[in-house]
Amino acid sequence: MQIIGWVLLASCIYRWIVYFFIYEYYMSLTHTTYLTLILISLTCINKFESVLLNSTTSLSFLLFAVVSILFIPLTTDTLSFINGFLLHFAIVVFQFYLILNKRIALSKRYLLWSFLLYLIFISSFDSFARINAAIGMTDELPEIQTTVIIFYIFGISTILLYIYKKKFGILLP
Repeated sequence: MQIIGWVLLASCIYRWIVYFFIYEYYMSLTHTTYLTLILISLTCINKFESVLLNSTTSLSFLLFAVVSILFIPLTTDTLSFINGFLLHFAIVVFQFYLILNKRIALSKRYLLWSFLLYLIFISSFDSFARINAAIGMTDELPEIQTTVIIFYIFGISTILLYIYKKKFGILLP
């Protein structure tokens, strides 16, 4: 797992160098997907031993599951399939592994902090309007409705993670 984590982190750093210095296109470095890939790589490097990383990485599972499903009708070519559906689906699979594994602990305190982190990150760096555009819902959903939906998705994710991990006794304070 550590090797996968290092490879993923190296690819994130490579992407940062390319987009920051060569293309000078900073917006893709502020996407929630990019943040989550960095969190996944750090979780793998730490071999699932960091409760903070486990909690933060697993929190957005419901959002990425919904986004994966919404990317299916938007797939028009191989690149949009890989960067859209397949990437987000791979993130969801990894997050489900974190959640369903009964040996990987989460913390309710870190779940609450992660809830706030994701909401602050999306509202400050990422954009609710960009999320609408990415999933092809710009005309159907106003930005405020997307904001409310994402708030509820993260709230429900936090509650579901709390209940599931508490049921198996692997929820730390």
